[in-house]
This record gives sequence, structure tokens and C-alpha cells, in this order.
Amino acid sequence: MKVVDWLVMSAGLFLFHSSAAAQPTTKTVASGQTVLVGSYTSLTTECKALGELFVHLDVVPEHGKLLSIPDAVRVHFPKNNPRYSCSENNDVPGLRVIYSAEPGYVGSDRAEGYVVTPSGGKIPFRFELLIVKAIQNSKHENERPVLQSSDLSKTEKIERLHAILRYPDRMAQQAEAARTLLVTSIRSKNRNMTVDELRTLNGVIREALEASNKILAADIRAIAERSYTDSELESLLAFLSTPEGATIANKMYEQSVELASQSRTFGATILAPEIKRRLRDNEVTRQLKF
Repeated sequence: MKVVDWLVMSAGLFLFHSSAAAQPTTKTVASGQTVLVGSYTSLTTECKALGELFVHLDVVPEHGKLLSIPDAVRVHFPKNNPRYSCSENNDVPGLRVIYSAEPGYVGSDRAEGYVVTPSGGKIPFRFELLIVKAIQNSKHENERPVLQSSDLSKTEKIERLHAILRYPDRMAQQAEAARTLLVTSIRSKNRNMTVDELRTLNGVIREALEASNKILAADIRAIAERSYTDSELESLLAFLSTPEGATIANKMYEQSVELASQSRTFGATILAPEIKRRLRDNEVTRQLKF
């Protein structure tokens, strides 16, 4: 069977060779948010993945990150294509490429490179990004400030505090990062996964992470309940409602995102290799597979 590598994007279907020049794809995204910039897949006529897809960057974005996530993608093949039946499936195994904009940055960014296919081909890409300011919805004229609502319970104040500090956003981002790592690891050991297996895999992992986040959120609320008095929460919310407080809250969020990213990098590039080295040097554990 001849291997044909396809690039599938929202605008249609394109077949590329390694010598083809990439046409720019332009996307707009709010500062601190993410946007899907491309979806890729390489399939057999039975709609199974031919193998792993990998992203290589020639131009690294300066004000954001390009993330490659093995996941189910949608495809649209023409009727005369032997893979036309794959279009009837809701999802097929593939790779989603997502751009994550740097919090606080407004301007332009770009990324260039190519996707390496299982047959050794290259699918070039060029993404042009416009990052715009994220504007929060203005309050309704009849909405009362938090501290003027005398009926707010302590639990409600804690939930408002966590919303201002964007705890849910951070937890969702960490869960997505964990899902990506798990899916990538499992797919590397199961290279012939079916569409149904990939969809089920993602579903099971998402459900587990969502359940874990609910438990974690409850634990965080419980810690806040023990740590703050009602008057302290009111004072804290009053400060965060000021322009200076809002700026500090945003900086705290940006620092937490950067810290989480650095922690993952440290764990993958420094800590994990060092632990493996020590295990291999140990007489008891050196025979184990890592």
C-alpha cells in the first residue's frame, strides 16, 4: 500500500511534499489564551494511524508556545479518495497543534517548521499569530460590588477569591498538560491504536482528571476556610477589586503559569534523568527498565 500523508485543516484538504512551500495560516487569539492552528493526520484506507507524527520548529514563537497534542481530529476527504470513508467517522487518530499566547503580551508572533510523517515526509507550516488584549466583560450597572453584598457567605467569598486568582484556569491547564503527557506516553507503546481506542483513551483520562480536579478544588477551599477569617476575606477581596489589586492578581496568575511550565521542564530535563541515572547506578535497581 502506498503511503500518502495528508494535512487536514479547517479550510480544506491539502497534500504536501517535503519541497512544498507552506502557505501562511493566520489566527487571532486573546492574550493568555490558546487557539487551534492546525490538525494533522496520516491514515491507512481503514482509517487507522500509519504511525506517530512529530513537530519540528525552525522558527520558535517568541511570545507564546506551540503545543502538539496527539488526539482525535476531523477529516474531510473528497469522494474519489480511497480514504473518503474516514470522513464519515466523527474522529480519526491525529495530531492537534495549538498556540498558547503569553499572558499580558499584545502584538504579533509567528512559528515555522514542519510535521514529520511516519513515512519520513515533511508537511511544512507557517503560522502568523495576532495576539489581542483580553478584555473582561464589564459589570452590569445594577450589579453590586462583592463587599456590598452582605448576604455573601464565607464559602461564596472564597469561591469569588479563587475566581479572581484564576485557580480554575490553572487547574484546567495543568490537567490538559497531564492528559497530553499520558496520551503521548500510551500511544508510543501502542502504535496501532484504533479510532475508538484513541477516543476512549482520551475520554477516560479526561474523566479521571476532572474528578481529580474536583477533589483538589474542594481541598483548596477547605484550606482557605481554615486559613482566613471572614473579615480577612472581605479585606482581601476589597483590595483585589482595586486597579492595583487586579494588576497584582494578574501578575500572580502569570507567575504561576510560568512556574508550572518551568517545573515541568525541570522535571523532564533534569530531575527525571537524574533519578534514572541514580537508579541505574544502584546495584538493586539497575536491572529495572526505565
